[in-house]
Amino acid sequence: MYKHIVSKFLLFTLALLPLSLRAQQQDIAAPRIDSVALYVMEKVNATFQSLKSCNFTTTTYYDVWVDGLGYIKHSNVSHSSMQFPDKMKVQLTGDKGNHSVWYDGKVFTYYTFQGNQYSQFNFKGSLVQTMDTINNAYGVEFPAADFFYPGFVDDLLNTGGSLIYLGVTSIDGQVCFHIAGNDTNGTVFQFWIREDGTWLPKKMIITYKDESGNSEYEAIYSDWVLNPEIPSAMFDFTAPPAASKVKLVKTLSDENQ
Repeated sequence: MYKHIVSKFLLFTLALLPLSLRAQQQDIAAPRIDSVALYVMEKVNATFQSLKSCNFTTTTYYDVWVDGLGYIKHSNVSHSSMQFPDKMKVQLTGDKGNHSVWYDGKVFTYYTFQGNQYSQFNFKGSLVQTMDTINNAYGVEFPAADFFYPGFVDDLLNTGGSLIYLGVTSIDGQVCFHIAGNDTNGTVFQFWIREDGTWLPKKMIITYKDESGNSEYEAIYSDWVLNPEIPSAMFDFTAPPAASKVKLVKTLSDENQ
């Protein structure tokens, strides 16, 4: 019953969009939580929490400071396969080389094609626990990781800033709901969520403010396949010929943006 009422409210809001969008845009600086934005992000969260497996591609663009030039844009493309609760494979190609991650629920492996080297250690936990632990300990980034966290929406609400619905727009021919928000540190985040009923993210931009100006992180999501049958063997790592085993250290955080 509640969902039915919210759905009607969303359609009513979309119908009034031409009248209300300008006022919303002028008001975005005032901290507030928009009920439509919250509804959309809760639907996103529900979609991710219901997944049994998925494949997707992420194209990311990030800024790196270069003395004398300022922020310079770099990019990566990653292909991810995840099987819940505890298996994943991520292949990343970008400006700083090619890397892969395997996790079969028992062993975590990080492989870099440069030098034909891999790091490997025992670990047991869910995908969310694994991504969180590895990111905190070694700085390894995982594409779209935030969306998989059960508390993702709560984290957005706890920033002390705003969460605003900005209307409907098109990204690469895909109609999307546009959501924006900020936190008390001046970080601004934007989400473009597919309007086709899948509630999947199409694009995300995070703008950070620092002493040097504003830097951006942008991610574009594509090739979503929900709940595919994925062979367990995909998550097993076999060391290539002549590969050397090395210790995973925090310097990898600089390589896997």
